[in-house]
Amino acid sequence: MIEKILKGLEHNPNHYIRVHLFGREYRFCSRCLGMYSVGSISSVVFALLYFYGVSLPFWFVFSTSWILALFCFVDWGSVKLGWRTGSNRMRVITGGLLGVGLSFYFWLLPVSWTVRLVTLILYQVVFGAIVYVVHCRERGFSVFEPFKTTPDKLWCINCSGCCPCCCNAQSCATPCMVLCCCCLPLMMFFPCAGGGCSSGKGCNV
Repeated sequence: MIEKILKGLEHNPNHYIRVHLFGREYRFCSRCLGMYSVGSISSVVFALLYFYGVSLPFWFVFSTSWILALFCFVDWGSVKLGWRTGSNRMRVITGGLLGVGLSFYFWLLPVSWTVRLVTLILYQVVFGAIVYVVHCRERGFSVFEPFKTTPDKLWCINCSGCCPCCCNAQSCATPCMVLCCCCLPLMMFFPCAGGGCSSGKGCNV
């Protein structure tokens, strides 16, 4: 189970950090490494504050969480627009700030749990849709029929780091075809290494 979670962070062959754990080397997405590691720690802190009854004004929690998240969006967007060259150090830092912002929003925003969860999901879908469109444009794909542009080439798809599988214009290899279709706006594309997929294991990346 732990290994599957760790492998879920190995979804970016271009920007990664090598980490040795449990006798093997992992290549974690640098931004996700910062987001999940720092976000997990800060989530414990904010959860303790929540259970101890700490209450903060709505405007403070909402604005602070968005300011922290914007560092990550600006870093990613400025690199994609060609304004600057990104670095793994900056990706880890801004990913960490995003993790703090998300956990701060989730635990301490003074609204109902339903509102917190629904708004976080909506934010993820909106930003994921932007990422999906950018990835399509970078690879010359059609947004609505991405694989018809390169019918004979296999592409590795993952949804925010999970459920990797290989697809082309005809079909998707198992596993996770249904999950990938359900979270289409969150998908990212990378060429399958070695030209194919591992049977029952998804992409070779």
